[in-house]
Amino acid sequence: KKEVVSELIQNPMVVEKLGLPTSPVNDGEDAHNVDIFQLRCSAITMNFLEYLIECDLITDDGHMRGCMDEDIDGIVVQDKLRKYLAHADVSNSSIPNDVIEEFLFHLLRIVVVGGAMCQAEYEFTEYMEATKSMYKDLVRIRRKSDGGIIISSKVFHVDPNGRNMGVFHRESVHNRFYAVVNEGKEEFIVNFVYVPYIPFW
Repeated sequence: KKEVVSELIQNPMVVEKLGLPTSPVNDGEDAHNVDIFQLRCSAITMNFLEYLIECDLITDDGHMRGCMDEDIDGIVVQDKLRKYLAHADVSNSSIPNDVIEEFLFHLLRIVVVGGAMCQAEYEFTEYMEATKSMYKDLVRIRRKSDGGIIISSKVFHVDPNGRNMGVFHRESVHNRFYAVVNEGKEEFIVNFVYVPYIPFW
């Protein structure tokens, strides 16, 4: 699947539809040698909510914990959750790595951090509902013979560092690019989540 994603992001039609760079800006950086990593995609509930409360990022009743204004690589944050998610490395926290590596958590990061002109919310519910809606639209749920359910989609993170000029027009820790592969007996569908950072100025 990783090889398929690598080929697709070089396809002229995909390049045009997503608005990817048509030629590398820096020598040796193009879609041919971009890093691609598979993410976990098994979450069927937003069970990381408890960790956000434990880390004092949101309150028990879902309010955002405020903080002093801070500019993080072009995005001004005013609450603790957005500040935490806007940093390049979110692994140094009390939230387990297996939660951070879930695609659902990555979608939450996109929704909460937003872009340079994002209007922050004061209630976590708004972020949660938007994240759940995106997740349901992107992944495929399959029911097992024992009645349980699993996620059959495979998700790949393209250029996690956001620095490859073959897939992004500018370097930024806020660049996000994912490929969601849904394969069935008679179909093969790939959905892309491409969120390049665009500065305000």
